[in-house]
Amino acid sequence: MALVERKKSEKREQDGLSPEQGTKLYEPEYEEKQRFTHNTFLKEILQQKQGKSQGKRISLIGEPGAGKTTLLQTIASWILEQKFGLPVWVSLADLTLDGNLRSLENYLLNSWLPFSPNERQKVQENFTEQFKAGRVWLLLDGVDEIATSGSQTLQNISRQLSGWVGKARVVLTCRLNVWQADVNALSDFETFRLLDFDYPQQVHQFIDNWFNPSHTPHTSHTSHTSPSSRLKEELGKEEKARVRDLVQNPLRLALLCRSWQLYEGSLPETKAELYSQFVEQFYRWKSIIFPIKKSKQRELNLALGRLAKDDIDSSGGRFRLRQDFIVERLGDTDDENSLFYLALQIGWLNNVGVAAESPTKKVYAFFHASFEEYFAAVAIADWDFFLPRKHKNKPVKGRRYRIFEPQWEQVILLWLGREDVEEEEKEGFIQALTKFRDGCGTFLIPGVDRGFYGYEAYFLAAAGITEFSKCTQADKIVKKVVDWCFRFNEVAIEGILPETPKKVVDWGFGYNKIAIEAKAVLTETPRKNTINALVQLLGSTCDGWIRYKVVESLEKIGRGNEKAINALVQLLGCTSDVHSRREVAESLWKINPGNKKVIDTFVHLLESTSDDRIRCQAVLLSIEKICMGNKKAIDALIQLLGSTSDSWICMQAAESLGKIDPGNDNAINALVHLLESTDINIPRFAAESLGKINPGNENAINTLVHLLGSTSCNDTHWLAARSLRKIGMGNENVINALVQLLGSTSDGNKVQWRVAENLGEIGTGNKKAIDGLVQLLEFTSDDYTCRKAAESLGQIDPGNKKAIDALVHFLESTSDNYTCVSAAQSLGQIDPGNENAINALVQLLESTSDYNIQWLIVESLGEIGTGNKKAIDALANLLGSTSDDSEIQWRVAQSLGRIDPGNEKAIYALVQFLRSTSNYDLLKLAAESLGEIGKGNEKAINGLLHLLGSNSDYWTPREREVAESLEKILVEKQMAEVITSVVTSLKGYIDNSDRFHKCYEIIWKCAQTLPYPEFYQAWHSSSKLKKPR
Repeated sequence: MALVERKKSEKREQDGLSPEQGTKLYEPEYEEKQRFTHNTFLKEILQQKQGKSQGKRISLIGEPGAGKTTLLQTIASWILEQKFGLPVWVSLADLTLDGNLRSLENYLLNSWLPFSPNERQKVQENFTEQFKAGRVWLLLDGVDEIATSGSQTLQNISRQLSGWVGKARVVLTCRLNVWQADVNALSDFETFRLLDFDYPQQVHQFIDNWFNPSHTPHTSHTSHTSPSSRLKEELGKEEKARVRDLVQNPLRLALLCRSWQLYEGSLPETKAELYSQFVEQFYRWKSIIFPIKKSKQRELNLALGRLAKDDIDSSGGRFRLRQDFIVERLGDTDDENSLFYLALQIGWLNNVGVAAESPTKKVYAFFHASFEEYFAAVAIADWDFFLPRKHKNKPVKGRRYRIFEPQWEQVILLWLGREDVEEEEKEGFIQALTKFRDGCGTFLIPGVDRGFYGYEAYFLAAAGITEFSKCTQADKIVKKVVDWCFRFNEVAIEGILPETPKKVVDWGFGYNKIAIEAKAVLTETPRKNTINALVQLLGSTCDGWIRYKVVESLEKIGRGNEKAINALVQLLGCTSDVHSRREVAESLWKINPGNKKVIDTFVHLLESTSDDRIRCQAVLLSIEKICMGNKKAIDALIQLLGSTSDSWICMQAAESLGKIDPGNDNAINALVHLLESTDINIPRFAAESLGKINPGNENAINTLVHLLGSTSCNDTHWLAARSLRKIGMGNENVINALVQLLGSTSDGNKVQWRVAENLGEIGTGNKKAIDGLVQLLEFTSDDYTCRKAAESLGQIDPGNKKAIDALVHFLESTSDNYTCVSAAQSLGQIDPGNENAINALVQLLESTSDYNIQWLIVESLGEIGTGNKKAIDALANLLGSTSDDSEIQWRVAQSLGRIDPGNEKAIYALVQFLRSTSNYDLLKLAAESLGEIGKGNEKAINGLLHLLGSNSDYWTPREREVAESLEKILVEKQMAEVITSVVTSLKGYIDNSDRFHKCYEIIWKCAQTLPYPEFYQAWHSSSKLKKPR
């Protein structure tokens, strides 16, 4: 299974951008960075702890049926097989108790953990110790199944990952729409999106495996008359483009294969048709054992629909149905004539455990969550259920607006795909969505005709027309979304002329949230219509940035589409800029693998940039990405190796050649030759490259080890060590060489602690590495080497007693304050909660007046003192004795908030600090700290609102940071008050674009969270709103 890591884009400054560049601000909050195969993900991210979170905070996101739960189960098995710790599985839907969300801590200790009454305390203490020691993997399945709104769900999880629970490594799963509801929550997680299958390669492979599990591409060929061949042939027909897109989702492809296996026939066009077809085949499949009349099937389907609708509509745990909830609607389980009994026999409902709040009551779930949504969609007769037909610019009293509730999104899409709903009804629903007016338009700039909820309704319509393919408004809707994605600044310009150009740019910036949302929904719009609109825009714009972003979008959705391919081929032919040609060629290859023009382009670029290191390196990186095994590219690289006299280009070309043609002798020989270069840096980089393309190459390892052991240059020493870490992760040859070097250097030599540091990075679980560090620890007399060895030993062998004892002894014997702080921090990291470490830091904090030492101690306590009363009290006392604007105050408050979430003193201090400091760097840090620790705190929110409500015409950096912090810490129960306050404070300041922009983002977040009627009431609660000037 392919995964994609998604990281936040860097913030871009507004200064210096022209109106034509305004869309640079419209980049998505997350962008694709790197793709991983399943095994690479397990090895590099989870085992080797690569990436920003070092494998400690991982989120797996994807659409329904992408395989999130399946992958999490695989990870659990892998942890046990590899003996990497204790996997603790939590289905997050089970956290809901009587409509309220239980804490993870409470659930784990009182529901998850089995124990006998007389062993309760002992078992719980042992369990929490496993967490504190970092041995537990907390596997949280289904964040989207918690019964709260999207952004609140993420904030709930964020608040609960603290204390001893927060010491666990966490891997969670979540549907994409819920994860995107709040980009600030869980920002310390690395996000990996489960991708759909590629067509045709992965889809065909899945089909072959389904129908012939023993089939492998190398051993046999599938018969042209086999079911798999007929299905692939049917999918390949031109008129089946939509269903090809549909079944790139793993679950839907599995359903299609199952239906085809049971009864070959016509292929469905929509998700609803696919599920309908599978329901029919499901009954046929079960009819051998449980024959059911058609009339009874229809009765059961409708009853299941009502059950599903009520469940999704309720505030209980989504997709988890208590027995009494079902009994009220379907009858008793022991009554053979009841629909409940029938649903269990057929398999539409299955027992999945017992209710956490009542172990005697069983809990059930549908065959798959997607079927619950399908049955709910079938049970809804009128779109008035989603959007009141009588709506007109304000909420209809007493009615819910389910179009804005994320749990109903998939149901709405399935409803639009139903064959039995009249097209006229669907057209009416789409029309109502695109024309929706929320009556909250005070902030609208001229020319932009809708409010916050108006955009959300339009985006739902855009996703909906994918299921309703005959919609007459499809082209118009897609064009509008494309314009919002790439031309929003121009839309704003058209709307507010004849304003000055400066004002024009600022207006565009104020609405970048809309562009971000539009880009997210663009992947859900009908592929054919979207490609047509993108190609049209590509041909009509001269804006280089818009072209770049359009090409990027075509790359994602245009695979195999002739129109998209031709557009990129044409663009490639008329682009002269090296950078642009390279990127267009890369995109063209992705949508049309094997395209001859791409290879020709890269070969030409390689020839024309061979004397320019930077440009040549960029071209080589592109070749690495796409030219695997291509003979023409391989020949071009061999030619470059033979002709260039530039050692750096030679090295990069050799590495690229080794990657696209593994084992190529020309690449290996070129790099081995470069190991002998007299330039002190060339051998190191060459060794690193050699290690990448030929792991275990002795020449590379020996060169780096020799550099590490012989050079007196600090920079080279450090760089050699870093290179060894890069190529040596889990590499026995590298570890052996380092252990040997460790024993051959004199005591106290910097080589020793550098080697010890390296072993701590790459030697996890390796016996030789552990033995080498233990030996160093026992015989070294150098304080710094001792501490490094103990720290590394604790990293690769958590809980190692010798490492802990050495650091404790260190703490008791050292008289140097800096060494004491470092040792305590190391001890706290390898033995979380160690009292010796915290006592030493607290004692030193109370006795020293050295500002730098105080700073280091405060940072260290913030990392290792979670939940420790002594650490909390010490920081609270220091906080009370510092002045409101001192630099250390915000650091103390931040650390205190981390180890004691919600600490009132810490929150109050940060708010005061924001009010008083004039140092912008510290202001920004304090605001970020408050955003981390102040979530949902009323005093923090009120303090920030007070600062934001200044009547000054001058919008300072203070107000900007205050606004950002406020957006981060807001929770649903405070949003109505915040809306009123923010709207009131803006009044006539819509001219101030920066202020307007930040406040707009706050209100946008509220609109994504609050039910529409509540938002409307809050918006209109102030009678003193002025029209913008």
